[in-house]
Amino acid sequence: MFSVVIPVYKTEPYLAACVQSVLSQESACEVIVVNDGSPGPTDETIEPFLSRIKYLKQENSGVNAARNHGATSATGEFLLFLDSDDLYDEGFLNDLQRSLDANPDADVLYGGFTWADESGSKLHSYAANSFQSSPLEILQEQCIAPIMAVAIRQSLFSKLGGFDGSMKACEDWDLWLRAALAGATFTRVETRGAIYRRVPGSVSNQFIAMWRGLTRLHEKHAAAMTRAGYPNFVVLSADHFLDRYLPEHYGNDLTYRWLQRRTNRAKKLLPLLRKQPHLRKHILRRALRTMKLSR
Repeated sequence: MFSVVIPVYKTEPYLAACVQSVLSQESACEVIVVNDGSPGPTDETIEPFLSRIKYLKQENSGVNAARNHGATSATGEFLLFLDSDDLYDEGFLNDLQRSLDANPDADVLYGGFTWADESGSKLHSYAANSFQSSPLEILQEQCIAPIMAVAIRQSLFSKLGGFDGSMKACEDWDLWLRAALAGATFTRVETRGAIYRRVPGSVSNQFIAMWRGLTRLHEKHAAAMTRAGYPNFVVLSADHFLDRYLPEHYGNDLTYRWLQRRTNRAKKLLPLLRKQPHLRKHILRRALRTMKLSR
């Protein structure tokens, strides 16, 4: 059985749809909602579901503490962590269960996902990446999947100590890295049933918060990744991060009216680079690479 842990903090407008999307699954599952000291009407929102879920409360301690709290109350063999502004398609857990039936030794199941707008309307879907011999092939560059698209065996989660409460971003990537470095078996699932809703103010939309999470990831795992045969972890993951976030937040590298765009982009980047000096070498490397490509 799967246990789905849903932390809640100031996301009450999305909570009912989130919980209902899990309760509508065909596969048996346990739903654990953890109120992380939210000042909103969480109790009132969750009241219609109380007979079908576990509802826990704690003082505001952060999303990772809430996830870990929920995991301690779980009885399922596998844990999933669904943020309360995200959703599951109806057949998502069925897809995981079929994969688990075919791969009973799996420790971690991961699938693709679908972007949705704030209203929940689907935008684009993405299949999960594949690896040849080790999930570290993917994890050296990017998180293996969004957090809600991954299921981890509860015994492994406990052995690893759960989520690192000191991390404000990339904490899921950190957990999957620890699992892979410990030799866990990862199994790719052919599904896109995890719905990732794009909501204003979420950490994943905050450049500096995500960069700080990535640099913490580098501090924790660079040495272990080198020993495991992945010495380019820092460079590859930084480049992938910047490829994704720089165009969205600071403009594209290669655009029309090149000099004007570059000047405007530099003006935006300078305050950021003063705040985040670790970024400088990566930005410089990208600039040199772009200059070579433009010749």
